Amino acid sequence: MKKTKLTVSLVAILLVNVIFCCSRSLLRADANGNITLEAKKPGEVQEKIKKIAEKYKVTTKNFYINTNGRRGKKSISITYDVPKADAPSLMNEIALLGEVISQNYNDYQNNYDMDDLNRKLKSFKQYLNMVISSSKPDPEIIKLFTQQIQNVESQIKRATQSPENANIRISINEKGYDTGSDAAGKKEKWLTEKLIIGIIIAVIFFILGLMTAKKTIKQENIT
Repeated sequence: MKKTKLTVSLVAILLVNVIFCCSRSLLRADANGNITLEAKKPGEVQEKIKKIAEKYKVTTKNFYINTNGRRGKKSISITYDVPKADAPSLMNEIALLGEVISQNYNDYQNNYDMDDLNRKLKSFKQYLNMVISSSKPDPEIIKLFTQQIQNVESQIKRATQSPENANIRISINEKGYDTGSDAAGKKEKWLTEKLIIGIIIAVIFFILGLMTAKKTIKQENIT
C-alpha cells in the first residue's frame, strides 16, 4: 500500500516537472533606467538631484557613498522608485547637472507567453480534478497540484498588470574616481609603459653584453 502511494506521488511530481519543462520561458522586464554623471563636487550634484526628486515625488530605495581607497575619490549611488510617466523627464533634468558618462531607459515589456500560461493552468486543474475524483485521493498530491495552480494564477495576474513605477539608478562619480578618465590614471599608465620599455632596453643591452663577452673569450682562446 505504501509502495503504491509512493509511486503515485512520484508520478504526480513527474507530471509537474514535465509540464514546466515543456513550457516556454517566461520573461518580464520592468521599466528601469540608469544614468552615470561625472562631477568635480558630487555632493553638490546630489543635493540638486534631491530637489529635483522632491518635485517628482519619488521614493528613495537605496543610497550609498563609495570611496576609491587608492585615490580618495567619491562615488554616490542613488536608486529611486519613480512614477513611470515621469521617469524620462527626471533623467533628462539630472543629465544637465554634470558630464553624462552613460544614460539609458527601458520601458516595461511584458514577454509572458499567455497562451502557455493558460495551457499550464488548464493541465494542472485537470490533473487536480482527476486526483480529487479518484477513489482514494492523496492529500499530498492534491496539495502539490493546488500549489502549482496558485503559482500559475499568480504569474497570470502579474503578467496582466503593468507597473506604475520605474526604477532609476543614478551614479555620480567624482572626477578621477574612474581611473580611465583621470589624468593621474593616464600618468600611471605612462609610467608603466616607460618601465616596460626600460626593462626591454636593459634586457637587450644584457644580451648584447653577453654576445660581446663570448666573442672576446673566443678570440682570446684562438690567440
